[in-house]
Amino acid sequence: MLGGKRAIIFDFDGTLVDSEPLHARAWRETALAAGFPPETPYLAAVGVADEKVAARIVTDFKPRLDAAGLLSEKGRRFDELSRGLQPVDGARRLFELAKGRGLRLAVASNGPASYVHPILRGCGLFPFLEAVACGDEVPRHKPAPDLYLLACRRLGLPPDACVAVEDSVDGVGSAAAAGLACIALAVSFAPAELSGAQRILPRLSAVVDLL
Repeated sequence: MLGGKRAIIFDFDGTLVDSEPLHARAWRETALAAGFPPETPYLAAVGVADEKVAARIVTDFKPRLDAAGLLSEKGRRFDELSRGLQPVDGARRLFELAKGRGLRLAVASNGPASYVHPILRGCGLFPFLEAVACGDEVPRHKPAPDLYLLACRRLGLPPDACVAVEDSVDGVGSAAAAGLACIALAVSFAPAELSGAQRILPRLSAVVDLL
């Protein structure tokens, strides 16, 4: 599948770092502080931008904080929980092998740059990357194509020269809308829910076999 491709663009949360449980916990703690139900199902939604979650909370529950306040509180709690966050197993080896084979690497994340960049640096992945596209740099989050199109522009490559690696339904949809082939990792969703991808693998380390 990677034959002829010149770059791999990775999702961030759930794909490169096992941060999704921390996001869900930060939202639950925010719920307790702001006065809405911590068991709300969509607080643990995978691949959904925080801005969308906050807007829905405000609509559904009218909490003590407005959307901006919710985002600030959730972000503060996540920052505390995510200190020392490390890449998922096999991420560093995959990056090293991919670069050794001449592939260019990038990240496209719904998260803001203020969150994504420090974690990429802290876990040692940032030096491998030629481009990072973040949610606060585009008008629309995934499943819109904006983030992948921005990452491609920063690489100076057309979408059909790149392949995306994703773990969410919205992420797979975003890659497809941007014109990228997609490898989906069945770590957060069942394979049937990721059927829009060209390949479905059980974990990130399995991407090595496609290099």
